Amino acid sequence: MKNLVSCEYSRLLERQIQESCHISSDILMENAARGMYSIIKDRYGGDSIVALCGGGNNGGDALAVLRHALFDGAQNCVAIVTDPPCEQTMRRIAEARGAGALILEAADERVPAFLEHAKIILDGLTGTGARGALRGQSLYLASLCGTAGAIIAAVDIPSGMFESCSPGGWSDDTSLVLKAHRTLTVAPAKAMLYYPAYRSSCGEIMEVRGVFPEGCASKSPIALYDESDLSRLLPVLAADMHKGDRGNLGIYAGSVGSTGAALLAVKAGVASGAGTVTLGVRDELYSLFAGRVSGTMVRPLSLGNSRDYQAMLIGPGLGIDDTSRTLLEQCWNTAIPLVVDADALRMLGTRSARRRNAAGTVVTVLTPHPGELAAIIANCAMIEHSEAEHRIRFDTYPLCLELARRFDSILVLKTSVSWIVHPDGRAAVYDGRIPALATGGSGDVLAGALAGLLARGMDPFDAATAATIAHGLAGRILEREKGFFDAAELTEPLALVMYGLKRPQRNYDGNTGER
Repeated sequence: MKNLVSCEYSRLLERQIQESCHISSDILMENAARGMYSIIKDRYGGDSIVALCGGGNNGGDALAVLRHALFDGAQNCVAIVTDPPCEQTMRRIAEARGAGALILEAADERVPAFLEHAKIILDGLTGTGARGALRGQSLYLASLCGTAGAIIAAVDIPSGMFESCSPGGWSDDTSLVLKAHRTLTVAPAKAMLYYPAYRSSCGEIMEVRGVFPEGCASKSPIALYDESDLSRLLPVLAADMHKGDRGNLGIYAGSVGSTGAALLAVKAGVASGAGTVTLGVRDELYSLFAGRVSGTMVRPLSLGNSRDYQAMLIGPGLGIDDTSRTLLEQCWNTAIPLVVDADALRMLGTRSARRRNAAGTVVTVLTPHPGELAAIIANCAMIEHSEAEHRIRFDTYPLCLELARRFDSILVLKTSVSWIVHPDGRAAVYDGRIPALATGGSGDVLAGALAGLLARGMDPFDAATAATIAHGLAGRILEREKGFFDAAELTEPLALVMYGLKRPQRNYDGNTGER
């Protein structure tokens, strides 16, 4: 786990470090450039670098990287300067020119040829202070990069990205972002690198350390998690535990034409370690389900519920009708930990926030994909549907936090990069990006796994984070073994992951590998 920061937090951090440590912005820029050049040299060597330099600090960083390369003996280093530079960037231009760099203006007729023959293009056109999409000379240079064969390395963030929560303050055209193969971001990394609209433009995100003190972002509420965090999150299995220790899970799912979702959720609940799983179904579907599951109790809705559940899941394949609405109302009016998924999400409407348990803990988890999230937002009259679709992609954390607080629930936004947001402001980010998981039923497996962990007594935020990571790891295992797969196949590797038989561990070199 490592903290991520907003751009505002990063700027505040920079000011604090300068004041408390008496370090100038020039020294911070020098430290960043040294770290960036070290990564570039290790990966690609240092020759034939073209630096695209705007007038701000990222342009200055790119120029300082160029100087480091030249001091190290690099050849054919060129800087292309666009906007009128600030005073600090002017100093970097003079230093780079003195070290032997060729400095060109964007309008120079030689620019296309230099970009075409570059080995590495450093993108320092815009930075975190940007307030709009690329335009003018920056857009022209970005378009030339799109046809170049060079490795594009973004300085801190790819140009064209900007942080904004003002309506209409973003563009839906992410082609206006200069797409990088690598993003060399100063640690702590910016949270918006992991927003759905921007993640694919970042390529491999590589942190440049040693610019700010380690641990300086510990108060940031946003953190990036990976598979190595699973062992810390998941509960330890005692050798003498019995099924009652692992909890009773109740699932309300399935309708005519949508029985598969219920079965997937049930199997995932079992795979995540719930001691018992009970499936509540419509009476007309009872005989169908009773003959298709083993080790799972099936109860027709007309019999009511006589079991003491430690957690519940409602929604997979449930359908939207009066029966479903009544079930949701009954679940919502308890204080039992509850996962709301799929069709149940679309029935939330304008209902009031669900109450917490006796200890004051948030016990509700909502698990929408972007389409469901936009519908929820529109249904509860927060903002218009079209605006919600934009903000989900470009303003992810603030919007998810707003909705989490609206329902006093933990929100799990399911995209290629998952965001788990608590109403108290905490957020866990999982950078999964596993294409094979984009298959029908995958979300039902995640919902069942999450509910199973709740039944085992896990803290809901930790359970949501662990289930998301375990689901991703199970998908990655299957992707390597099979390529594309059916969602039903996820439950077997998921069970291995949850039990602890396939979890990555940190090696001494900092890499991870399955045990």
